[in-house]
Amino acid sequence: MFKIITLATPPASYSTSFPLLVWDQVQPLIEVNLNSSKNSCFVLENLGNASASNINITLSGIQPSWQSTSPTFFSVINAQSSGVVCTTFNIPSDAVQTDYPLLLNASDSVYNFSSFTLRVSSNQTNITREQANQSLQLAEQEIQNAAAAGKNVTIANLDYGFAVGYFNSGDYNNAKIYADLAYNEAVNAPLLLVPPPTEFPLPLIYLGVATVGVLILLFSFIAIKGRGSKSKDMQELKEKWSENVKSKLGT
Repeated sequence: MFKIITLATPPASYSTSFPLLVWDQVQPLIEVNLNSSKNSCFVLENLGNASASNINITLSGIQPSWQSTSPTFFSVINAQSSGVVCTTFNIPSDAVQTDYPLLLNASDSVYNFSSFTLRVSSNQTNITREQANQSLQLAEQEIQNAAAAGKNVTIANLDYGFAVGYFNSGDYNNAKIYADLAYNEAVNAPLLLVPPPTEFPLPLIYLGVATVGVLILLFSFIAIKGRGSKSKDMQELKEKWSENVKSKLGT
């Protein structure tokens, strides 16, 4: 007896295709000195089984002028493919030396981000107390000169206060940075805007002075002459008062 075996086609599986973006080769710490540049590159991989399209790249956490990232847009990254993103860091000489947490983001219909730390440090790693103190003295003198010249030194004084605070705490690197910054701000400080003096009509001033003077003269005369003063003396006093007022008013 024969048995008939029927081979059936298995049902199709319903699988969903989707992209999966992942950042790779992102260093946890990138260090750049003051007044210098450094280039770093990162890899954006699509580990999914579908293409990712219209991908925007952003880097946030520092001033835009401190970095230049390229490219900032991918039209498509195919499945199991990758793209390279490079950033050039340009750190100015007056940047604050500290650690900046940065966020590198890639987004389309899905997104992925990676974080790392940008450390800004001085290429002069050992600023002495004497060097910091010298910068403080120069900044203080320049601020005094600018104030004497009628300049607005508000911002310079603010940064000078920061410099003093860092100096007192033993952070001579930042003390020198902020002292130098205060010096430059004092040199370039704008002039103060002084409001014009309030003007009073000259005839009113003269009239007030004349009136006060005549009253003083009158009371002095009464005190000396007493109530028994002669009418002739009173007439002379009135004439002097009239002449005084007319001369002050210019009539």
